[in-house]
Amino acid sequence: MTAIAVSDAKASLRAELRAQISTLPAEERLRATDRILDQLENLPEWQSARRVMLFAPAPGEPAIDRLWSLRGQRLAGKQVYYPRVNGDGLEVRHIVSPAELQIGRFGLREPNPERTEKCDPALLDLIVVPGLAFTAEGVRLGRGGGYFDRFLAQLPARIALIGVAFRLQLRPTLPEEAHDHRMTRVLVD
Repeated sequence: MTAIAVSDAKASLRAELRAQISTLPAEERLRATDRILDQLENLPEWQSARRVMLFAPAPGEPAIDRLWSLRGQRLAGKQVYYPRVNGDGLEVRHIVSPAELQIGRFGLREPNPERTEKCDPALLDLIVVPGLAFTAEGVRLGRGGGYFDRFLAQLPARIALIGVAFRLQLRPTLPEEAHDHRMTRVLVD
């Protein structure tokens, strides 16, 4: 498949997935999120991680920020980081509360640079990664901006990459390019 054909296939799949995800009732998304978080908290990688990067979910993504409100005890002993868009890349910032997040460039919550400290992403132990779709083998389809792929390319291979998604986002195959990064694990409800 040519690069153009892969790009077109990804764009078509993104539109299809956005439409399907939008049909999930909010209550089912929350129940599914809780099932995903239960799996996450039981992973050996999560249990041993001291420095974890989460993300503030876009509409339709698993609400992993529920870790703060429903499962705050699970964050005890962990330093928590969130990504922030900076130019055409992501930077990592340490936060101690979701109150340190503000609406960023793409309408998503991200760390307020005036209230948070920028950190070296190579020090992370685990990153929870969003995506529009995943395969069981860890292939990820992102939203199309390439921010996470560029970010993940800079990291040591020892960092656990945990993709999280609703069951309808798990696909048998996905178009894949050389710059795409596979997840260590993919968790679905």
